[in-house]
Amino acid sequence: MDSSNTAPNSRVPIHQQGEQGAIVFDTGLWQQADSALFDPAHYGDLATPVSGKGGRGSAWFVKAQFGDAVLRHYRRGGWVAKISDDRYLWHDEESARSIHEFHFMQALRKKDLPVPQPVAAMVLRRGLFYRAAILIRRIPDAHSFLEVVHRQTESAPWAKLGKTIAAFHKARAQHADLNAQNILLDSDANIFLIDWDKAQFQANPGTWCVDVLQRLQRSLIKYRGQVSEETIQAGMQILRAAHDAEMEQ
Repeated sequence: MDSSNTAPNSRVPIHQQGEQGAIVFDTGLWQQADSALFDPAHYGDLATPVSGKGGRGSAWFVKAQFGDAVLRHYRRGGWVAKISDDRYLWHDEESARSIHEFHFMQALRKKDLPVPQPVAAMVLRRGLFYRAAILIRRIPDAHSFLEVVHRQTESAPWAKLGKTIAAFHKARAQHADLNAQNILLDSDANIFLIDWDKAQFQANPGTWCVDVLQRLQRSLIKYRGQVSEETIQAGMQILRAAHDAEMEQ
């Protein structure tokens, strides 16, 4: 990973339209940040909505001064979204979802784990609730593991992914939603795990590691398309064997 993963952060307070909050950002990429960075309209034609399940109408590919990035506004799913789709109960700044994810990803990068580079995170509070957004550097020419499975089926890099996931688990990093679309491969077949919202560090590896793999298998089966369930299960056996062998080292 490049040296920018150790660049210091800066914090800028925000006061706008009855809301107050802050932006934290990587000073290795920006000297100054403002709330316009989190508005897709700021990028004009250089902002493209992310399609598919991962986008949920709240993520955009954007072109910024430092390069390509993904802008994501935090949105609720399920029935609670009918009440409020973008507001969360306020506790404190550090536990706000965007700020937590920003710092969590930086911690992973300091451990040389393959995650995208977080650029900046914003939180805006009004009363008891807050809104949040995050800007993350985009991985060039990336495809989801789901796409790779659809193309390569049995020859997909099951074992390599198992070892990669184990590296995170040995570092005690628990992904909250490791599905087949939150795993990306670049043009050199390097694997990255993305979307670390609500992730946490555990005291030790444990049964939660099994839960992460089971969640991944469920997503692969759910969105398997023309790939047989037997093929998914066989691939997951390879993945689990590689994962468990790596955990024992």
